[in-house]
Amino acid sequence: LSNYLYGLTSVDLGSYVLGSWLGMFPGTFAYVSAGNVSKSVLEQTSGGAGGGDLPSLAPLIFGVGGTLLATTFISRIVMKTLKELDIE
Repeated sequence: LSNYLYGLTSVDLGSYVLGSWLGMFPGTFAYVSAGNVSKSVLEQTSGGAGGGDLPSLAPLIFGVGGTLLATTFISRIVMKTLKELDIE
């Protein structure tokens, strides 16, 4: 329903697609990374192949780092906007 309502706005298709893709990418990456980490944990606990080497931990490290950067960036934007509106 919300996508239909967004279609009624004056946002052009290119901006909508780009914004949608950028908005969905972090969540998709988080789900894929969580599945990969879960698989690695299950393989290690069951004695199967898998490892704690850097390539298998890279998605987790990238995901945590990206989350911290996004949280910091969004917090700064919100604080700046609140100061401009004189709301604290």
